[in-house]
Amino acid sequence: MSGYTENSFDKKAKRGKKNLKLIGKLAATIGTGGYAAHKSFQSTNQPSNTNTNVSIAGCLIGLLFVIIGFVLAFTCTDTFMDGAICVIGLSALGLLLFWLMSKSTNQKEHTQANEEVAIKDIPYHPEQIGDEYARFALVQEGKRTLFVVGLNPSTADSEKPDPTMQSVLRIASYNGFDGFIMLNLYPLRATQPYNLPKELDKDLHEKNLQLINELLKGRENVEVWLAFGANASRREYFKQCFEDIVKTFKPYNPKWYYINNLTKEGYPPHPLYQSADYFKEYPMK
Repeated sequence: MSGYTENSFDKKAKRGKKNLKLIGKLAATIGTGGYAAHKSFQSTNQPSNTNTNVSIAGCLIGLLFVIIGFVLAFTCTDTFMDGAICVIGLSALGLLLFWLMSKSTNQKEHTQANEEVAIKDIPYHPEQIGDEYARFALVQEGKRTLFVVGLNPSTADSEKPDPTMQSVLRIASYNGFDGFIMLNLYPLRATQPYNLPKELDKDLHEKNLQLINELLKGRENVEVWLAFGANASRREYFKQCFEDIVKTFKPYNPKWYYINNLTKEGYPPHPLYQSADYFKEYPMK
């Protein structure tokens, strides 16, 4: 009888120790993951009140659970090294899971913001300067007008925006603008940048600069969104076009913007498929 009781007690003790160990691992995982979520939310450019609250809660809960988890895990393992391996391994997994969850949450918020902004998009009725061969500008003045510099025009005209212009309207509206002047590094129409000629048409480029200068007259402290994307590397002359446009804007005290994240080559991203976010100041050299 005594042997049976002793054996039962041992089984219960082992089971209790195993359960405590499991609780410790889970606590450490949740804690590290909560802190990871906090850091992810904290890294957003313009956190909302909801993000801020989640960030603070994630930090506090994370620290608490990490402490509890470490104590339980080390107490209920046979060696210190076993406890460390358990906690580090599961905490790494927790960090990964919470990072993925926070990215998904941010993307969902971006989507919801885009849907809300879509209702408030700037009405589209610009004046077109140019023709079917070359479009130098789409001009729609507002109380706060945003200059936008794309790569080259595609199919948008004064009557119908193309997908790029739809993104421009959405993102400009999100940032508080009610008017726009759409410009380009190179005014020649092409649906794909690789269809553009390999050599610069100097007359076309000079005409583009003259028009930009005309549109700038009488303004000061202009705001410019650079939105030409990584395809600016496809032609050598795009660099010269950009430098000349920057010089043209310089007397008007411009503030340069880009959206979301620079490309790996350092180019401001193209607006197509970009989520509506707040502008960041472009590091103009």
